[in-house]
Amino acid sequence: MGVLIQSKSSDLAEWLYQKYVQEEKTLREIAKEMGVSAQWVHQLMERYGIERRSVGRRRIKFDIEKAKELYEKGWSLRRIGELFKISDSTVRNYLVEVGVRMRRNGWRKPEEERLFGGEEGKRLLWKLYVENGMTVYEIAAMCGSTPMTVWRMLRMHGIPTRRRGQRLKKEG
Repeated sequence: MGVLIQSKSSDLAEWLYQKYVQEEKTLREIAKEMGVSAQWVHQLMERYGIERRSVGRRRIKFDIEKAKELYEKGWSLRRIGELFKISDSTVRNYLVEVGVRMRRNGWRKPEEERLFGGEEGKRLLWKLYVENGMTVYEIAAMCGSTPMTVWRMLRMHGIPTRRRGQRLKKEG
């Protein structure tokens, strides 16, 4: 038994109240601190008339609107969870509760769309690949992408591709 149980009952009741109600600790956390079982802490709380919180989710500081905004910007559930210090499944549960439609598993905003989407991306690829004669590997390294992504975007935009390692011969 922990040292706290040896103290006066009113002191123990106040201490339990502070830990459970004011600091919002769980029975397990309090039990660990006392060196006893969670069941014993529960019995003590009943003895001192400390009302239990409803069973279920622990109250956490979580900004659902911010989480929703980040998710819609393409953040992963894991990354949002890390920000709020909760699990990705908890983030998912909260978002589903407020009607956010979940992306399919493993989805992320396509890298191609961020780097080379639209006409602006097509012009950039044309300039780098055709006019400047850069290789797919050089473009990928410059943009922080993969060669496969660059190659796929060249094909999508209809830009003729060269064989691997082949460079355009510079005139002059």
